[in-house]
Amino acid sequence: LQADYKFGSFAKTWKFLNSIVIPAHTLKHHPTITTTYNKVKIELTTHDQGNKITSLDFKLAELINQTY
Repeated sequence: LQADYKFGSFAKTWKFLNSIVIPAHTLKHHPTITTTYNKVKIELTTHDQGNKITSLDFKLAELINQTY
């Protein structure tokens, strides 16, 4: 499960990244994040389920989308 996000500046990119820390920590589920200057790619799988996409991935994806 993946999503790409684009921002107007480097500062806005990092503000977004900081905003997903608490939801990820709360769910004890951490995304794979790739970032460049103003772009972020989030990838979600559940590693202990054989890197499959589970309901936990969808839940975190929803919380991340709410911060965008």
